[in-house]
Amino acid sequence: MKKVNIVALENCIAASVVGLYDILSRAGSLANELYGKSDDSVGFSVKIISVDGQKVIYSDSGFPIYCDLYTDIRDQADIVIIPALRSVKEDSSDKELMNWLKSNYQNGSTICSVCTGVDLRKNKTV
Repeated sequence: MKKVNIVALENCIAASVVGLYDILSRAGSLANELYGKSDDSVGFSVKIISVDGQKVIYSDSGFPIYCDLYTDIRDQADIVIIPALRSVKEDSSDKELMNWLKSNYQNGSTICSVCTGVDLRKNKTV
């Protein structure tokens, strides 16, 4: 089973978090059904995480996104997904996020982004 962490960020586009969560979670369930597995050994284990410890992140439209986890180096995922963003800011939370992403990448995670999530690369903090 692939472990997937979707990073919820302030001012993200809610659908790029919640929609991916729904799709990947259901794909994992369908994969288990398809392969006749009852132990969730195939598919995805999907979590929504925050970079700053907040349990609830508010999207660009004010939609509340409830997080399962706080980013932690001990919480290594196979796949990390950055959502679509309204804008990219450069502050301490971005530095923390970039350092966490870098650490995950160096430890073997695949880092993906949705649409404007790739704009985090413009951040010069790492």
